[in-house]
Amino acid sequence: MSSPWRCLETLAAGYQLNTSLAAVPAKWRELVNGHYDGMLKAFLRTTDQPAFSYPCPQECGCAHEIIRHDSGRIVAVCRCEPWNCDDIPLTPADTMLVELNWPKLGRAIASALDCGASGTSHSNCTALCPGTFQVATFGGAGLPVVLTIQQDRAGFAGVVAHLVATLKERFILLAPTSRLLDANIQAMLKSARAGFFSLEANLELLPTGRLLATKRAGELFAPYLPEKEEAVKQSEFAWAFSVLQRLKSKRAGMKAPLYDVFVHTVQNRLSFREAAEKCECSLGLMATRVREMEKEFRLSLKELQAFGSTMLEMQTAVKGERRRKHKPGSRAGAFADDNPDDADDDSAPAEEYRYEEGGQDD
Repeated sequence: MSSPWRCLETLAAGYQLNTSLAAVPAKWRELVNGHYDGMLKAFLRTTDQPAFSYPCPQECGCAHEIIRHDSGRIVAVCRCEPWNCDDIPLTPADTMLVELNWPKLGRAIASALDCGASGTSHSNCTALCPGTFQVATFGGAGLPVVLTIQQDRAGFAGVVAHLVATLKERFILLAPTSRLLDANIQAMLKSARAGFFSLEANLELLPTGRLLATKRAGELFAPYLPEKEEAVKQSEFAWAFSVLQRLKSKRAGMKAPLYDVFVHTVQNRLSFREAAEKCECSLGLMATRVREMEKEFRLSLKELQAFGSTMLEMQTAVKGERRRKHKPGSRAGAFADDNPDDADDDSAPAEEYRYEEGGQDD
């Protein structure tokens, strides 16, 4: 494997020691494609737990049984039927399980991404569910950064569902790779306003054992902070408001002006048929105008309805927080100030629309 991270998901399906992933050194070396020494320095540790099996060097799919003789001799014996491998002589170090050190990996990830480490032991490198730990926090709001290592998509989906249900807040989810991510899991993460990032795509393991991040947490995770999300919304509102003002200035001489279509379909949430009646146009033209409006705002009608009232509130603020009301006899969207003599009124005048008989609704 070219990535040192994929081996963690592979081992999750097999060798496990309590809450960690463990295998003999030979298995680690087989899976990590030359990254073993760097991983050992960074986040692996040798245990005092002896293994009972050893990977077959001929990759026949079986595991050799480790036999310890009274004389001190240790061999790995093939158990295939029929037998087809020679015994493998081993040293005691060959048979000691090497496991993933969760707290050390968590600290390494936090350091590389430049966010606060969760702790230094299993008790405060918080275990949230099997194979899942909070390894860091980010930002003033303490956005949880969670690492999970799972063997299959069902297990991964179960972890995401558990996190969404128990954390009840936005979070960042890390996993060795993105291979277990699917549309269902993405939908769950989106519902919780949570972000997903793979170690494979964002962290490089150097031969020295140091993790190097392609981007820091400030760049990766900031969009998921509450304050950042609000800033993005305000920016979107401001841009959409500028479009609304531009449309407002282009109402004269147009059948079913886009500004009026906005007021009827977004602000008042009328149906296409009701909006067409208000604009005195055909249902087909109203559908066309809605599509044109969506193109202008680069948002769907449903998305516009989500914050259309906010844009109209911004419009009121621009006019000096004057109370909005319809002018008698005006078309939709024309507003009057509390003081009718105020020369600073920037609302659209009540235009008179004339259309040629037999004209096309386009």
